[in-house]
Amino acid sequence: MELWFAARTDGNLRATLAELQHEIPHLNAVATRIVYPEMAEQPGYAQVIDTALAAMRGLALLAFEDEAGADAAWPAVRAHIVELSAQFIANAESSP
Repeated sequence: MELWFAARTDGNLRATLAELQHEIPHLNAVATRIVYPEMAEQPGYAQVIDTALAAMRGLALLAFEDEAGADAAWPAVRAHIVELSAQFIANAESSP
């Protein structure tokens, strides 16, 4: 998070982080195929991963200002992520 903040005023760092940010969806797709192969190819699953990461980044940002608030919000955010994932888990379990 601190690197992202520093990138606001450091063009070289911003460029490096931008490259990395563009690689994250690819890295997530590769990791998902390894860790959750039964879910990875389901349409929409990559978006659930992206949504979960965005929510966690948001809570990490909130924690800079209000750590207790971020900690208090995490159970509901986690439950929502699990709920979003549930359909993919059910589909994977019902596949031969």
